[in-house]
Amino acid sequence: MNPSHELASLKQRIANAERSRDAWRAAGLAGEEHYLEACTTISALTLQMDKLHETLPRKAAPLPGPNGDGG
Repeated sequence: MNPSHELASLKQRIANAERSRDAWRAAGLAGEEHYLEACTTISALTLQMDKLHETLPRKAAPLPGPNGDGG
C-alpha cells in the first residue's frame, strides 16, 4: 500500500474509532471498558499516522524572490 492510501486508511480507521468511542461514552458505565478500548485505539492509530507523516517527503518552500515574495 502506498503512503497516501495508508494515510487515508488510517484517517478512516480513526474516524470509525471516534464514532465507536462516542457511542460507548453515551452508553455510560455499561460501556466503560469499550470506551477505554476505543480511546486506546484512537491513540495508537494517531501515533501510526504521525509516524507515517514523518516518513513522507516534505514539499520545499519557495525561495523568496527579489521583492520578498515567493517567486
